[in-house]
Amino acid sequence: FPKATRSTEDTVQAMQEFQGKDKIQSFRCDNAGELGAAAKKVGWPMPTSTPGVPQTNGLAERMVRVVKENGKCNLAQAGQHKSWWKFATPCSCFTRNTEGENSAYFQRHGVESNHLRIPYGALVDFMPVPNPNLDPGPFDRKTQPGIFVGYHQQPGGYFTGDYLVAEFEPFRLNPDAAPKDVKVHRTKEVIPPGRLEPITFP
Repeated sequence: FPKATRSTEDTVQAMQEFQGKDKIQSFRCDNAGELGAAAKKVGWPMPTSTPGVPQTNGLAERMVRVVKENGKCNLAQAGQHKSWWKFATPCSCFTRNTEGENSAYFQRHGVESNHLRIPYGALVDFMPVPNPNLDPGPFDRKTQPGIFVGYHQQPGGYFTGDYLVAEFEPFRLNPDAAPKDVKVHRTKEVIPPGRLEPITFP
């Protein structure tokens, strides 16, 4: 979970986002102070690895490396500035966790995700949430172009049916635009590459 700091508060929030409604039976980490403090705060049992011996924590270290590499890959393919890592990395994790039969997503939630598989950074058309203060003109487009940047998930990692799409215009003006310079929309209706009609999830 991308967080701005390694503070106990941010770590607790990340843990709660991961946990959702599930009960955590065991939490293993590398003895980092903020992880231990946060685990104590949320009441997660925490067996620890041997300090200073990374081999005893090999699986966690390898998974961290995979997450970072996949996030970098998404950024490289999309041609985005590195500041988009907080979108690119969760998107790659969600894609990995929903792959194949009996996926990690299925094992946790008991159902497969019904999401549309869209490459990170793909140019899509999307239906923005209507602005109640602005009446659309009779010939205005109902959709607008955007860059796909992820899937919206509830705490526990459950897919809501909503997609995250960044407006395209700021990238046209500045290919290195950062998230702070771009409005990211949460929408149910997207037209991915190669389709003519919007895909809507209930």
